[in-house]
Amino acid sequence: MSENNSPTQNILLENLKTLFTGVIALSIIIGGIWSFGGVMVVSIVCTLGIALLIWLPLFWLLGRLTLAAFNYCNINGQSATPQQKFGDMARTVIMGFLGVSMIAVPLGVFGLVALIDQTPKQGWIVWLLVLWLAGRLTPRILNVLGINLSNFALGGSRSGVEGGEVLPSLRKPTPQQQSLVNYIRKAQAKGFSESQIQSRLNQQGWSNTEIEQAQAMVSVV
Repeated sequence: MSENNSPTQNILLENLKTLFTGVIALSIIIGGIWSFGGVMVVSIVCTLGIALLIWLPLFWLLGRLTLAAFNYCNINGQSATPQQKFGDMARTVIMGFLGVSMIAVPLGVFGLVALIDQTPKQGWIVWLLVLWLAGRLTPRILNVLGINLSNFALGGSRSGVEGGEVLPSLRKPTPQQQSLVNYIRKAQAKGFSESQIQSRLNQQGWSNTEIEQAQAMVSVV
């Protein structure tokens, strides 16, 4: 995506990329592009297009998860210990359960239940993906509502120490992190939204984890 694009164009391109990634991911889960195409055609024809109300959000969810997974695997070379990764994933799944419990979408739930009943292995994969994504989205949604969960930790305290590890917001930033914090502050001062800032930084090669850590440091560094 070009820096010359308008914010609206960047958001549109980002969502198209997410949908396309979701199509590829679901094709792999179902068993190949031909199986995927057959399922799509049959479901859309039999429901007169209503199935798209389920398919499109599912493509988007899988796309977001897949892209986040690539960033989480440290494509940019920044390492994380297995303990840190496990703790992050565990917190995400727990937040996913909370999010699904708070925001129940009957159509989506019934669709996933049917998917599990018909294709157990793929169905459970989809359920786990939905829980993971819900866990990522729930803290952000609550943050928009004014509920700060930045200190949420498994078995941890709110003192800034998590499993013997200092939270990112309380660590002394590295020069790289400090430059990222400064960039976020300048972007916020210019009126850019959080999603616009994250989109621009993703384009520059920053991972979601790096961006989230820098955002946590903005208010304390």
